[in-house]
Amino acid sequence: MTEEHARGTEPECCSTPRCRDPSANVEHLNISLSPITSPNTSLLLQTPVHWYFSSPDGSWMPFSYLDSEAIEKAYNAGDQTGSISTDGGRYDVNLAARQRFPVYWVGSASAIRRCSWFYRSIHDIMQPYDEEKSTILEEHYSTAVKLRTFPMSVELGNGEVVIINSQSMMVRVSRSSTEQTSPTLVKRGVPQEDEIPPDEKGCVDHLVFLVHGVGSVGDAKQKSFVDC
Repeated sequence: MTEEHARGTEPECCSTPRCRDPSANVEHLNISLSPITSPNTSLLLQTPVHWYFSSPDGSWMPFSYLDSEAIEKAYNAGDQTGSISTDGGRYDVNLAARQRFPVYWVGSASAIRRCSWFYRSIHDIMQPYDEEKSTILEEHYSTAVKLRTFPMSVELGNGEVVIINSQSMMVRVSRSSTEQTSPTLVKRGVPQEDEIPPDEKGCVDHLVFLVHGVGSVGDAKQKSFVDC
């Protein structure tokens, strides 16, 4: 054993720049080092956006994943001139007008909305904020997470205030002269209780002839022929 090895001195190869600099071996091994990101970066993941339409009773119902993605694709592309087929071809969506209307029968159009923020209403159901208020909430939320400025109060007009207490805890209160409410839940992203309907492909696989006098019920679940 040499005197250098006896003293525990590093071998000669470890004194080279390649051995001392970990990044020097990256090119040789054909790998790359990932940059270290701030913990706050992961907190600002893109909000799950989903498209909804209004029902006759005033509630908001989600489109299927397939339909929502098709509408969102047209929205991101800035294509608001044509119609988007939804619900297996039974309804078309006019993105510019934010409307959904039936294709094969006469019926009134329903409103559609790009939804990302929700609040619990007085009827104990989660209702989506309109697109303008959702944008305001998302901007303030991003600022609060980046700068860690919790809690943050966001005025939405008419005495409505959303308090962002943390990344996952937001509440809504009313401070108007005519209404004073207890704090209610505010949710960023699609609520878990909202059931997304199954996807339907835009092809006709059966035809129904409705004879006068039979009525509009289409199955044992009392669904109308329109919804079957």
